[in-house]
Amino acid sequence: MPDIAECNSCGFHFLNEICENEELFYGDANVADYLSLSTQRKKYFLSIKNKIISIHGGCRNYSRLLDLGCASGDWLNCWPDSEERWGVEVNNEFSEIASGSGINIIRDIMQAPDDCDLISAFDFVEHTINPAETLSLLGMKLSKRGVLIIGVPNMGKIMSTLLGRRYYLYCPMHYSYFTHNSLKTLLSKIFYTAEIDIFPSPIMHTSLAGALKWVSYDLSRLVSDKIDFPLGYSASLIATVRT
Repeated sequence: MPDIAECNSCGFHFLNEICENEELFYGDANVADYLSLSTQRKKYFLSIKNKIISIHGGCRNYSRLLDLGCASGDWLNCWPDSEERWGVEVNNEFSEIASGSGINIIRDIMQAPDDCDLISAFDFVEHTINPAETLSLLGMKLSKRGVLIIGVPNMGKIMSTLLGRRYYLYCPMHYSYFTHNSLKTLLSKIFYTAEIDIFPSPIMHTSLAGALKWVSYDLSRLVSDKIDFPLGYSASLIATVRT
């Protein structure tokens, strides 16, 4: 694992050595593992949707949505009544699935339309070389009183502290590592007049096969993906920014 720099003030961690050809990795990645948890992920995203509605006062009709790293479109499909749904995705297999449900697929943020009412980036910002630059760009794409949702791995968890770099979310393709404090500090500097809320992610459930992959990939292949694992895990921080 490359060296990780740390800010003594806010606790922000950053990977010093950048992985090359990351987009090629995601573009060619096998999507089977992700798709096997589609049912669990839809429940997870619906929980986040309900939380957002409760924070921002009732069910708002977001007309134009943009999701970065939209994968197969599970999050955007939680908002079927929206007029426009845009997803940034570099994996061709994911793009084809998302397009089939009416999502407009683009490969770069710069291709996204302006005046988006709801912009989301789940498990995306930690992969960017300059998180502040990425977030600033997303802010420029927001409509007046639009909402930005960020989901990043929560590196302030007890397990992360105890295990250090052995924690499973430390990896060469995660450039940035956020705690509640460092995420709040970064967002406040960029969106200094905005309403910012940060909360632990809902519990994400997995299948028994998915849980066993952390022990042995060969062992996981012996059980069905349809068998649910009884325990879930909240691994991320969710931040909402209302401009």
